[in-house]
Amino acid sequence: MKPKDIILEFIRFVVIIALLIGVMYLLKTPFIEDNPTDKEYVTAIVGEAANQTEDTMICVAHALRNRGNLHGVWGLTAKHIAKESKKTWKKAWVAWELSAHEPDNTHGAKNFGTYADLIKMDEVPDFHVQCGDLYFY
Repeated sequence: MKPKDIILEFIRFVVIIALLIGVMYLLKTPFIEDNPTDKEYVTAIVGEAANQTEDTMICVAHALRNRGNLHGVWGLTAKHIAKESKKTWKKAWVAWELSAHEPDNTHGAKNFGTYADLIKMDEVPDFHVQCGDLYFY
């Protein structure tokens, strides 16, 4: 085999591996619509703020409404969701409903995180407000 053929064969191999990894990633990651359902939003609220107060859940709901999508929301696929109590789910549904009618306590924030999340960022964003353990920016 010529060196050129070896290089071409190696490139084909790398491309096939990259495609397989991409397909595996897509199969593992839930498909997120640009217009999520209320249930998907509530699931994200539970995933992000199950251990927070109702006020903090409302702030999370406002931030999610401000975003208009669930792209990059870790809580949507958090493993603890399935183990959460009916009380937590009810609290999240109430927060979602109230966020549609109450003033936005996050002042337009579309993102949020804990203090630990913020200090890991290369550039710490200016945050709008703190609700419970979460900072909204």
